[in-house]
Amino acid sequence: MDFKRLTIEDLDKISPFLENNPRRICDFTPGTAVMWREFFSTEYCIFKDTLVFRVDHFGRPAYSIPLGEGSVAVISQLICDEGEILLINASEADISLLSGHFCLSEISSDRAWQDYLYTADSFKTYSGKKLSGQRNHVNKFKRLYPDAHVEIICDNNIKNVLALHRRLSENAKGGDTAEAEQKIVCEVLERYSDYRQLGICLFVGDAPVAFEIGETVGDTLYAHIEKADIAYSGAYQVIASEFARHFAHEGILYLNREEDTGDEGLRKSKLSYQPFSLVEKFSAKLKKRD
Repeated sequence: MDFKRLTIEDLDKISPFLENNPRRICDFTPGTAVMWREFFSTEYCIFKDTLVFRVDHFGRPAYSIPLGEGSVAVISQLICDEGEILLINASEADISLLSGHFCLSEISSDRAWQDYLYTADSFKTYSGKKLSGQRNHVNKFKRLYPDAHVEIICDNNIKNVLALHRRLSENAKGGDTAEAEQKIVCEVLERYSDYRQLGICLFVGDAPVAFEIGETVGDTLYAHIEKADIAYSGAYQVIASEFARHFAHEGILYLNREEDTGDEGLRKSKLSYQPFSLVEKFSAKLKKRD
């Protein structure tokens, strides 16, 4: 199997496999795969009309669940080549299917990497008692900033969005993942047309104060990047709602706001939006049956 380093130019090759993926896992979107390619040293191979990724998973090689009709054949080939493999980002249905063909061990699911899945409509209005806090933040923002407006990210305003991100990055927390994310967001904005994402920016007057970027796959809208200036009270709640209003069109039932990575503050925030469910991602070691 011939693995190649993933680049932005490979979007046309991998997108057909990812766009037909029913798992609602953020790692299987074209945007996420390409955005994080350097951080995870992502490689890909298309074998037997099936796509599989190989990544650096905490210092050891791991494979994503193959996408395509030949998934079992691809895993069989990998096991034939290596004896045993580590598979990641598998759904519960994937684990059930694979257990009928291979010997699985050390099956696990890390709470920190479960995706938060919401009903898309709930973000459009924040209706109901449980979302009254978010609704109050939006109303307060509208009272404080009556001249606020939203624009679709395009060539005419991309420099404003990039300037906002750079300003917000100056006070961002450190750490390898945070630094990597800052570089990723810069690249996405600098090569916005190449990434083919959906995005909006929130302005107060002429000043950009928040932006959100993502994409749709199947019946799900994915929010990959969300940034806001917390000096503008309610900016996060407004940009999240406007993102759903702009892009959760007919046929889009869910909104995936990705993981909390174990950050307690982020977890509290994501839970406050009342997720529909948490999408588990399983890892397991696979080898041939004895």
